[in-house]
Amino acid sequence: MKKTFYLIFVFILISILQFFFGNYLSLWGGYPNFILIAIVYLGITRGRLDAAIAGFLFGIVWDVFSTDVFGMRMLLFSTTGYFIGVLSKTIDTDQPYSQTIIMVFASIIYFLGISVILFLFSDGRETLLQAIFNWKNFICFFATVIVAIPALLFLKIINRYLKER
Repeated sequence: MKKTFYLIFVFILISILQFFFGNYLSLWGGYPNFILIAIVYLGITRGRLDAAIAGFLFGIVWDVFSTDVFGMRMLLFSTTGYFIGVLSKTIDTDQPYSQTIIMVFASIIYFLGISVILFLFSDGRETLLQAIFNWKNFICFFATVIVAIPALLFLKIINRYLKER
């Protein structure tokens, strides 16, 4: 029961951060991806199945309210969560530098996937390299990785607090 309430709490908190406060944290058109941070955290702490399910749910919610290719984020969040869950079994995930490396890896997977999918469904005005090496993607990538470091620590503290109760 605690696990269900915890996951619902995280889902609501991250959704509020991403969809309501994301625009206010925008820097030159890029903003941190709080959903990706939450999925990485769930992959590290809860495993591949919980991270993939959370990725699917976050992705479907984002895709419903987005004008981009439907299902794109659902696919990318679930696969990223699954692979992070698999990767976390082989790495000491309690160390902050390990979490940072995992976050960089997850961000690369996500932003490359977004770029390739948007390129495949575009009108052909830009090349694949232009789609990948987009200024907004770089800002979102770095903002996500920088915000992830304190956010992962904060989520770890909340998780410990809830386990003690």
